[in-house]
Amino acid sequence: MRKSDQLSHQVQAFFQEYLSAQRGLSPNTVFAYRDTIKLYLSFLASHLGRRVSALLPDDLHVDTVFAFLEHIESARNNKIVTRNLRLSALRTFFEYMSAKDPLRSGQYQRIAAVPAKHAPKPLIQYLEVHEMKSILDAIDRKEAAGGAIMPY
Repeated sequence: MRKSDQLSHQVQAFFQEYLSAQRGLSPNTVFAYRDTIKLYLSFLASHLGRRVSALLPDDLHVDTVFAFLEHIESARNNKIVTRNLRLSALRTFFEYMSAKDPLRSGQYQRIAAVPAKHAPKPLIQYLEVHEMKSILDAIDRKEAAGGAIMPY
């Protein structure tokens, strides 16, 4: 097997044998993983100035994963939650690659260890006292359903 075919063979096996057959993931999850790997490999090829089909396992490094994650946040305007979902898919892929390619296991494990980014927690929305009073005052207390139209 040529070196340039080695990565494409591993990617294909990841989807066909590992995600679908061994882990039994839903088709939608597999599609999400596919989109992430496709985006990452396209980014990597562009970053290295090569075609995707010319990428080698030696091209997969933690610094390019960090650059990819930065790219999807800045250039693609992805939120932190989406970035972390993409990272999760990459972690799964590189954990798989670590088991299949022991020679490069160290570089794959460094990628799999990239931490998720913490997103700021949204502020809790609440009702002011006058808003809550307006809601309670709108209830018709003379009827059991509070004046609501009950579906039949």
